[in-house]
Amino acid sequence: MCIEQTMESPLVDYIIKKEGEETLYELTKYLMGESDKELPQIKGVCWREKDRVIINEDREFVDINTLPFPYSTEKTREFLITYRTFSTNYSLKTVEPVVMELSRGCPYSCKFCYNRFFSKNIARIKSIDKIEKELTILKDKYNIKEVGFYDDSLCGGNRKRIEELCELLQKLGLKWQSAIRANYIDDKMAERLEKSNCHHVFIGLESNNDRILKKFNKGYTSEIVYRAVRTLRKYKIYVSYSVIIGYPGETREDLNNLLDFVDEVRELHPNSGIAVQPFLPLPGTDLYQESIDLGFTPPSKLEDWADFAHDEFKAPWVSYYKDLSAIYLVTYVGFRYKWYLKNSKIAFIYYLFHKISLWRWEKRYFSFYFEGIMFKLYKKFGKPFIYIQRQLENLYL
Repeated sequence: MCIEQTMESPLVDYIIKKEGEETLYELTKYLMGESDKELPQIKGVCWREKDRVIINEDREFVDINTLPFPYSTEKTREFLITYRTFSTNYSLKTVEPVVMELSRGCPYSCKFCYNRFFSKNIARIKSIDKIEKELTILKDKYNIKEVGFYDDSLCGGNRKRIEELCELLQKLGLKWQSAIRANYIDDKMAERLEKSNCHHVFIGLESNNDRILKKFNKGYTSEIVYRAVRTLRKYKIYVSYSVIIGYPGETREDLNNLLDFVDEVRELHPNSGIAVQPFLPLPGTDLYQESIDLGFTPPSKLEDWADFAHDEFKAPWVSYYKDLSAIYLVTYVGFRYKWYLKNSKIAFIYYLFHKISLWRWEKRYFSFYFEGIMFKLYKKFGKPFIYIQRQLENLYL
């Protein structure tokens, strides 16, 4: 993704393309003068020769069953102590679980997702024996009580491995959270998730419109979307749903219908959270070129990608792009307050914005969004705000 543009930055000397474990090791040995390979022989490296960008041969996908467990070193112990102390002091649920991967890649082909470009629709899954050994290290060596799995698709989209994982986690008694696709959710799966101590899942519903689901190439229909919501509401698992707005070809009518669907989800599953996220045209995805054809101008240099975010992107194919940013922030503070903000020691500050956001949503009033201006100031001049926040947190420890 954007190799030539990235190499134009004076801040960049080398790029490691795609997976980095073996490439980084070989490049480090080369830079230390300890390698028997010359730079052009190191697969997966991109570098500069005078004014010319050199892109070496791609490296094959690594066998993830041969990789050492990152949490098995003494340095890890120091990191985990710091990590867990921070999460205890500041009581932010977003940083409590220790995270790990069970697989890499995804067999599905969503047109807005980087994975189709990066992983070529190839999913690689750790063996259940390796997963058990690694989870046992976390539990027995570090006394970890909760884990989060950051797979591209949980267990590479392999239903049998997901079921084995649930049995393993039930046996180990570890709480856990992860993303999972809607098409895997039925009563049998939901029951397995609940019994295995799963307390939070994230599901990308994206839409309840079959035309749009087909455009995204999600691989399921609105029937599956509603089945997932109606099923999960019956179980003691906190669910974060998400939908996409502002995609190429969206009309105001499409947007309004989707916002009505969000209310429908909130009514069907009142104790869930739901993110309404503006579309971002990621390089390498199927919708990237379509976005360019509709007027999107990609960032021209590396530093400009820093502002390429859900609350900053201005979709040129809609006239209401300012509303998209407001809707994103309103629904984050309004609908996900319970999970991400309520347990903060300064929740009373967030609570005010939570109530304002709920009022805006009920009235569908996204104009004069002063909260968004405050958020941008927070991002731009964040250090003083963060210092003040931490001092306030300390007052309530």
